[in-house]
Amino acid sequence: MKYSKLDLGTIEAIMNKLGGEEGAERFLRGELTVIVPKLLEFVTSVTVPEVKCFVVSDHFQHGKTVDGVKVWLGDNFTKHFLPKAEENVDGCEIRVHKLLRRSLDLGICSEIGAEREKTFLAHLWEMLKLQPSGENGALLTNSRANIFYVPDMEGVLMDVYACWGAVERAWYMDASSVGYQCEWWDAGCFVCSR
Repeated sequence: MKYSKLDLGTIEAIMNKLGGEEGAERFLRGELTVIVPKLLEFVTSVTVPEVKCFVVSDHFQHGKTVDGVKVWLGDNFTKHFLPKAEENVDGCEIRVHKLLRRSLDLGICSEIGAEREKTFLAHLWEMLKLQPSGENGALLTNSRANIFYVPDMEGVLMDVYACWGAVERAWYMDASSVGYQCEWWDAGCFVCSR
């Protein structure tokens, strides 16, 4: 079966949302349109400068303060990003959106669009430098995630998230694969894109 992850209960729920068998038939004939509500709401944008060479391990150092920014790194972030260097990262506007309802990465990336989803750790670092001690700014500092989509050393798109820890007075960073279908982001998180 093409959609092997769908169980009969999920299929029945979809049919019910369409109005049963009659609604499903109308949908297939093009007589019924499904409107999907917006997932993201624009909050602000931040201009970040170009960076010729960004060596990740020079900036993201577990438990240490660099450029006034202290970070705690999760295992996935360390594994997928610490040996990485980003070359010739263009300056750009980072757009910050609020997640309006619970979602997986794939839904978020679909709404952002492939041409705008990819950011770089150099961009994230520039934004952290604007709020090194959890000050108010474009990023959330209420322990909710600020999500960036960054390719790892192998070019695999990962969600990289930064959460401010008020007790530790540091940014907690970790990452997971965008294709990992078990991690839902809660409404209220921020999503950063180009």
